[in-house]
Amino acid sequence: MTNHYQRERLSDFQSRTAFSLGNLLSHPRGHGRYLPTHPFADDADLLAELDLTPADCRNVDAWWELHEDACLIQAYTFGHVTPAGPGLYAYRQKAPPHFVTLIVVLECESIDRAMLEQAMACIAKLGFPRDLIFDLSPGSAPIRIEAF
Repeated sequence: MTNHYQRERLSDFQSRTAFSLGNLLSHPRGHGRYLPTHPFADDADLLAELDLTPADCRNVDAWWELHEDACLIQAYTFGHVTPAGPGLYAYRQKAPPHFVTLIVVLECESIDRAMLEQAMACIAKLGFPRDLIFDLSPGSAPIRIEAF
């Protein structure tokens, strides 16, 4: 059963997909659909079009729909932008509709599609979004959920 904010988050995700220009992807192991907002290190054609190299792909964000909810997942290479050590962190945004933001810190030089999808599979296995470890208070500080 979905609540009011879940419906809002799903509606927001659907709105984003309407303008995605074909960038909506399905997780290869059935863990929902996602909409990346940055190129992956293995997106050779897109990187060439944007005049970037794989080494420039040190962070990747995506909107992710899974189990009748939606969230923002942000993946970073260790030491880029965030001082946090490798692992999975999560917090719930203060403003409605209270999206959960998942932060994945990976020990690597750049992030390719398979790395993000592997992290998503691990998060789904942990029970996102239904498990109580993801039942976070709005406006909460990021908490470490799992080591990666």
